[in-house]
Amino acid sequence: CRVGCQKDGRLEVGAQTVDVFYRSWRWVKETSAARAAGLGGAMTAVADDASGAESNPAALTTLVKSELLGNVLNQEGGRTAEGDALRPRTGMGFLGIGGRLSSRWAVGAYVVEPQAVRIESAATLRPVGFTDVGRLQGTLTETGASAAWRPVPRLHVGVRLAATRLTLDGSYRLQPPSGAPVLEVETEGGATALTAGVGILYEASPRVWLGLAR
Repeated sequence: CRVGCQKDGRLEVGAQTVDVFYRSWRWVKETSAARAAGLGGAMTAVADDASGAESNPAALTTLVKSELLGNVLNQEGGRTAEGDALRPRTGMGFLGIGGRLSSRWAVGAYVVEPQAVRIESAATLRPVGFTDVGRLQGTLTETGASAAWRPVPRLHVGVRLAATRLTLDGSYRLQPPSGAPVLEVETEGGATALTAGVGILYEASPRVWLGLAR
């Protein structure tokens, strides 16, 4: 940190930090439903699957029966390019339900954990001999409900409302060559965002389906 005084008497305050917390964090949403993961996330135009409640709500009216889906997600450990450790973790992947109310209407709901990670930052040596050590644990959870309508035999439309919750917990320590740390910081926080989505699914032919999700 630095504190200085300009000629006109105004106080100037500045700060600088190494990005121990977020240097290895990646803001990506991993595909969690089993079928969607097997298709590399290409689910926008896939019919007859309850996970459409998340990927494309319009697909719910293609269900031939009510479905309840669930799976866990196992993440292997590893190391990032910055040298930080990614800890292995097994947690919830996707849990969803979908079913038709009539020949034209269908509904669905889901809970998905598209990202959960624990990062332990490798020690970074400062020129004066101190080391920076940190960790960050984050979880992204999405809960949503979807509804679909089939106005004509080949056209399906749907809407989705979802609440996405991000929670973060981390710590940072400045460690001298010997003795107790001279600086320790604990931090945690969370935020929830509400989003809406729409989807369209069109049966161009028995073998060609066109999908759009926003």
